[in-house]
Amino acid sequence: MERKFSIMKNYPKFLCLSLAIILIGAVFLIVNKGFVTDIDFSGGTMMRIDMENPYEESALSSAIEQTIGEKPYSIQKVGDANEVIVKMKSLETAARDEVFQKIKTDFNLTSEQPLESNNISAAISSEILTGAIMAVIVACILMLIYITIRFEFTSGVAAVIALIHDTLLMISFYAIFRIPVNASFIAAILTIIGYSINATIVIFDRVRENRKYLKKEGFSEVCEKSILQTLRRSINSSGTTFVTLVVLYVLGSESIRGFALPLMVGVIVGTYSSIFIAAPTWNMLRGNKGGTKKKAA
Repeated sequence: MERKFSIMKNYPKFLCLSLAIILIGAVFLIVNKGFVTDIDFSGGTMMRIDMENPYEESALSSAIEQTIGEKPYSIQKVGDANEVIVKMKSLETAARDEVFQKIKTDFNLTSEQPLESNNISAAISSEILTGAIMAVIVACILMLIYITIRFEFTSGVAAVIALIHDTLLMISFYAIFRIPVNASFIAAILTIIGYSINATIVIFDRVRENRKYLKKEGFSEVCEKSILQTLRRSINSSGTTFVTLVVLYVLGSESIRGFALPLMVGVIVGTYSSIFIAAPTWNMLRGNKGGTKKKAA
């Protein structure tokens, strides 16, 4: 009985879906002239304030927006105290004083000045970005070498293509939804690369094992069966990770949410690529050469 749905046969559709999302993300980047960047990349003003009493984050954000004309980049609570770190666009000393006076009036503060207030240079952004790009390149090269030794060269190339696919989809997600890019985003991408390659290798390992026993099957069919055999494991593993990240995002602080969000997106993208992109790409690059034996006529 022929299987109704085939991952391998529908590979062009999955690839087109990914390319469409990446293209939309590229259009958003061009139209909006780049990403929305956090203070880590664009520079700005950091102000640490003792709110003295419990406060509403939305009310604090509104007070700042009324003063400087736009919402702050982030509002981060410090520990269990009522201290808060506010990051916003770069302001001169007079403008920073004006912001604090507005907060002091609206929230009835007794302090005469913030605990800390200074401008942060955007110079560090180039160092962070350069380091992240180099880390991704080195990681991809080492993974290509490792997978080539363990499996074959085409499988290594397919795995690297899947990693590039994951990175581009995450970038597109941030571009489309205009989510500020910061250092947590870079750290999340590096984390997801490791998570995604692990899920891909599980499937590749099953392909290698099945080739020993399914000698009369074509390579495409071996890949299909291997994906289906590991499908439950992939979904269960990613599902439990995703639920944990959702809890962190809902209950965590601003800084934790900033790290959990790209990880949530990355888990979905990494699972998708390991199932629908990696093995089919391996099959395409391989061209089904040197595969299992064909049935005799």
